[in-house]
Amino acid sequence: MALLTKKKSGTENLDIADGGDLFGEMETAPRADLDLREKNIRRGKLIKWGLIVSLSMIPVSCLGSVNASNLAASNQDEVAELKANGIADMGKVEDDPGKFAATSALQSWLDAVPAPLPGGQIMSWDGSVKQPGYDKTKVSRMLENFTVLDGAGRGYTATLEVSVDPRGGAQVMFGPSLIPIPQAATDGWAGTELWPGLEPGGDVTPSVSTAVQSWATAYTSGDADALRVAVGDGDSSHTYLALSGITSVTASASAMATTKDGTIARVELQPTWAGRSNSSSGQVTPMIFDVLIQRADTAAPQVVAWGAPGSGPRLKPYVNAITVPANVLGTATAPSAETSEPTTKGDPGGTANTSAPTGTGSPSASGGGTSTPAAPSSTSDASSSN
Repeated sequence: MALLTKKKSGTENLDIADGGDLFGEMETAPRADLDLREKNIRRGKLIKWGLIVSLSMIPVSCLGSVNASNLAASNQDEVAELKANGIADMGKVEDDPGKFAATSALQSWLDAVPAPLPGGQIMSWDGSVKQPGYDKTKVSRMLENFTVLDGAGRGYTATLEVSVDPRGGAQVMFGPSLIPIPQAATDGWAGTELWPGLEPGGDVTPSVSTAVQSWATAYTSGDADALRVAVGDGDSSHTYLALSGITSVTASASAMATTKDGTIARVELQPTWAGRSNSSSGQVTPMIFDVLIQRADTAAPQVVAWGAPGSGPRLKPYVNAITVPANVLGTATAPSAETSEPTTKGDPGGTANTSAPTGTGSPSASGGGTSTPAAPSSTSDASSSN
């Protein structure tokens, strides 16, 4: 008779003769593959949440990298500025309460009798630098830097050390020191090029001279509309700032070169300021400009842009224009011509004239009517009409 057997956990096969239970439930050994599956599920969940957390941190890390890059670029700019000021071996340039205390102390030092620096005067404040080693203290130390000039025209860097407390107070501790600023050599190192990369060429023709003089007259007239017409700008939303306070001007061009936007020229302006006479007070040092001329090789050249000496190769037509919003066109008043005597300041009609340079005149809006300058009179009042 064949023996009937069953599997029983942890035992060998048992036959019925030995007391095996023929009708009992079959018992099976634990399945190792089920435990492995549960472990894999738990591991998968952990990996999933780890990926979620990692992905969520990417924007933060990128922002931190951008901020770090911006900070590094900012630091590089500050280092370049320090090098330009001759204090590359110091720290960050800052504006702090020590500026006022240092300025007052330096001025008092210059005013002392006898004078420590004969004829000395403060030319500029060049920033402050935080001293290292005070990070763990409530008081910080700053080096305040100035440029000073003596009576003989020699320049110096003057530095004072100032303590600044957390409440904003400042006290000068030491200084000033004086470090000479290098003087320019006279061995021709600067060169004579007007515009690097461009060789002046071509003659200044009578037509070019006439165009330059026409522009100079309009530029020093104080009349924005006259200057716009002289430049030939047809855009009615453009206006220009013209110098005022000048009764006459002589312009002369001395060199020309060709660019893709036209012909550039070096121009000298010899002005006569209102209330002054060049013959009685000596010749005024001329103003120097680079101007851009279009159609310079024709009988009708025209100055269309101007700028500082050396800016000629970068000039573009009508680059000096100021765009006036449409809602204010026609609301401005053109200034009147300058008289030989000053008028009262604050003239509501915009006709106030001074015997000294007044900078730029108030432009009238283009397209808002033509202004007619008043002729100079022997009185102190001048009128204008639009």
